[in-house]
Amino acid sequence: MEIDRLSRLSFFMVDKYEYQNSHVCDFRAVPRPHYCMGLLLEGSADFTDNEGKTVHIEAGDIIFVPISSTYRSVWQGSPRICYISMHFAFEINCGISEKDDYLLQKIRLPEFEKTKQSFLLAQENYNNKENSKKMGVLGIFFSMLEQLMPLLKKNKTVPTDTRIEKIKEYINLHSEKKMTIEELAKIGMMSVSNLHLLFKKYTNMSPIEYKNRALISRAMRLLKSDPYLSIEEVSDMLGFESSVYFRRIFKQYTGKTPKEYRQAEGEI
Repeated sequence: MEIDRLSRLSFFMVDKYEYQNSHVCDFRAVPRPHYCMGLLLEGSADFTDNEGKTVHIEAGDIIFVPISSTYRSVWQGSPRICYISMHFAFEINCGISEKDDYLLQKIRLPEFEKTKQSFLLAQENYNNKENSKKMGVLGIFFSMLEQLMPLLKKNKTVPTDTRIEKIKEYINLHSEKKMTIEELAKIGMMSVSNLHLLFKKYTNMSPIEYKNRALISRAMRLLKSDPYLSIEEVSDMLGFESSVYFRRIFKQYTGKTPKEYRQAEGEI
């Protein structure tokens, strides 16, 4: 992959979160629309995925949450919980993606103070009006990613079907367009019945459910990254037949209205 394509971010945000004593984040029903790379400064947390696997982190650990993860995180502090998180996603076929199949996991880098200062500086300058400062934040982000990627573990290879992968890629690239099951079956060179059977086998969802999830993930990123876009504009950009239908599907997948999600914190 060319180096310029590796750096094409579609979403990026840095924020600091502080809570007293305890806090819970429940994303078991809502796949995360982006990656999270968070450094815990104070407190501890347990991340439990939908299969019951738990990752425990303490102050000094970095938690890496892959895109599309579903989990529940429980945080404890004595009395304070404090962490800084970088949320990010790359354009389709750029950077890292779902194809890399990373695990939800923790990493502890050897020089905690240096790591801490990098995260604090990124958070401090994220909203800086000077472009040079913002470029510095991106420099910190890519530097951290460079250090983490060789340490990240992936899921063990599971059987896949190249035809289904081709259909998934098409849906991700063109999720805002109308598409029929017959068109998707033709792309995968299979019958409609086989498409339904195999797509469910490899993704645990129907093609339409997969398309809606891809659209809602894009909507979640748009709502957070551009506060000046209206709900109607987001709906139009993503090809929904009406903003009323968009609001209904969005709430079905996230449990929140687009407005409620936009106002909520982007926590991990």
